Amino acid sequence: MTALKAEGLLAGISDACEGKEGVIRLGSPKALHLNTLSSLRPDWILADLRDNRIEEIEKIKTFGKVKIFDVKGPEWVCDAIAEIGNLLGRKNEAKALYGPIQEEMRNSKSAFKDRPKKRTALLLWNNPMLTVNFDT
Repeated sequence: MTALKAEGLLAGISDACEGKEGVIRLGSPKALHLNTLSSLRPDWILADLRDNRIEEIEKIKTFGKVKIFDVKGPEWVCDAIAEIGNLLGRKNEAKALYGPIQEEMRNSKSAFKDRPKKRTALLLWNNPMLTVNFDT
């Protein structure tokens, strides 16, 4: 939201989000304060299948328009940024954000196209040890 210059549009954020002081906190993405969220009467609620529980997503659909994201790779990140930009009337800001990401992905694919693929492990956290999901 910051990169899209849309922080002023935020009615509330989960505790997992970085955000401006004074924006209402809505609890953990896995345990949202649904009464607080409902009372905000947001125009849009942005949810993520990897962070929010499907049961809560179903409940928040009764509060208004919900956009559900399921980002599984870098290309999907760019699509999500573009979609949020469209929803919020920030298309130019969104393109300025995802355009360089797309360019870097093209450059990386080109630079590595003739190299053999390597099996790798990506560790996200040490205690407990966490890695990426099978489809990310």
